[in-house]
Amino acid sequence: MLMAYGGGNWARDANTRLTGRSEQSAARMAADGAVEVYAALFEKEETLRCSCEDYASGARPEYGEQEADQKAGRKIEVPVVVVFSAEGLGRRIDVEGEWRDWVAEGVVYEAVSVGPGVGHYLPEEAHEVVAEKMLEFLGKYGG
Repeated sequence: MLMAYGGGNWARDANTRLTGRSEQSAARMAADGAVEVYAALFEKEETLRCSCEDYASGARPEYGEQEADQKAGRKIEVPVVVVFSAEGLGRRIDVEGEWRDWVAEGVVYEAVSVGPGVGHYLPEEAHEVVAEKMLEFLGKYGG
C-alpha cells in the first residue's frame, strides 16, 4: 500500500502529521531540506520494507517478549533516561509511569517530557533539549 501511494508521499505526510505545532518545530523540520531527505529515503523499497519489519516486530514478537518479561518480574537494571514529546506520546499515555514499571527498584530512572509544541521528531525539533539530556546522562553513566 505504501509503495502504491509512494514512499516519498508517505514520508512527507508523516512529517506533516507528526511534527510539533510550534513554528520553531516546523522550521527545524524544514531546515536544509530535511523532509525531502526523508522522502528520498522512503522512495527506496528497502527503506519501506525494513521500516515495516521494524514496526511489525515491535507490535508482535517484541511486545510478547516484553509482556513475558514483566510477568516474570524481569526489570531494566541499568540507569535509564526516557525523553518524549509532551504533546505527542505524552498526551496519549503516561510515559513516565509506563517506563517506571520496567525499571528495577533503586535503579536511576528519569523521564523528560519535551514541549510545548514539539512533536514526534525530538532530535530534529528540540535538539538542544535532547543533546543536553543525553550529554548529561552519558557524563554520569556512560563509563
